[in-house]
Amino acid sequence: HLYDEVLKVPLLMYNFGPSSGDRVSSMVRSIDILPTMLDAVDVPLGSDDEGVDGVSLEPCLRGDPNAADFPEEAFSATTSYENPDERDISVISKFSVTRDSWKLIWDPDADEVELYDLEADPDEVDNRSTDEEDLTEELLDLLREEMERAGMQLSESESETVRDRLENLGYL
Repeated sequence: HLYDEVLKVPLLMYNFGPSSGDRVSSMVRSIDILPTMLDAVDVPLGSDDEGVDGVSLEPCLRGDPNAADFPEEAFSATTSYENPDERDISVISKFSVTRDSWKLIWDPDADEVELYDLEADPDEVDNRSTDEEDLTEELLDLLREEMERAGMQLSESESETVRDRLENLGYL
């Protein structure tokens, strides 16, 4: 599942700086842990070409969360198992993107799009995708761009199915 009840977990970092018991409510991602730890122990992160994704949140460890470069978006995905007995993870089945107070969940197999205003609807009950068509399309575009950046490609039939569904919903 890609709902916050599963995705939203506390991140605790201990013994990395003078800060003690500070709480940061901004969105952080698991991909930000490695750059944060490397930065906290003064190991250079290198350039973007070296394959270190994420951003360092080390200013939070120093007690200055205002200096941290918090991410604007967070991407998540679920997997389904082709062979549960061998735990061969081979298929990503759902995708999500969170930006500001909005989260979009896309299930290409079920041909479903969900959009939630996390601020007004923290339990993710009221799907707003048909009410907020422009925002839905914008967040779907962000997902597509991230998939391309990550080297994930949909088959031609999957792309056609997605395109047809978006047209039927009035997004295209």
